[in-house]
Amino acid sequence: MPGCWCVFDLPNKEKQLAELDARAPALWTTPADAQATMRDQARLRDELERWRTAGRRTADALELAGLNDASLRPELEHEVEDLEHDLRQLEFATLLAGEYDH
Repeated sequence: MPGCWCVFDLPNKEKQLAELDARAPALWTTPADAQATMRDQARLRDELERWRTAGRRTADALELAGLNDASLRPELEHEVEDLEHDLRQLEFATLLAGEYDH
């Protein structure tokens, strides 16, 4: 949906990271700017990786569930519980991702 913003907008976060990466060579003239940029880069990389990992794990669980193999049920139930826990943590972190929440 054009013009819509969401904290889960991973393509936008990837774009922000690419922009920060592009600025990196010019930053070393001002140490304070370099530190702030490096902090933002690390935060974005971590956030993107956590969401990507959750997405991969969800896709893997869905694929296993699609096999309709009863022997996989305990493993899938455990994975779903772990995913729910991880997603609650990601949701909470997202709620605290505002400018004044760090």
